[in-house]
Amino acid sequence: MAEDVYAAEYLPCGDDSTMGENHIHLISPPDSVNMWLFRGNHESVIGFLANGDLLLPLPMRAQCDQLRARLHPVRP
Repeated sequence: MAEDVYAAEYLPCGDDSTMGENHIHLISPPDSVNMWLFRGNHESVIGFLANGDLLLPLPMRAQCDQLRARLHPVRP
């Protein structure tokens, strides 16, 4: 029997609507360290979507822009 690592609601950063399972195409992050979110004593995982968007737990969605900047820094 598989155990849930994190069972919460996730939404993409670019859209407030839910996604059907058949539309979620996850890819591996460039560096696995980037997939982790830490907030107090709460650990979460970022989902990296094939279309370039991020899939975040609902409590973290307000940080979409901040996470995008951390994961894809603009270089001068």
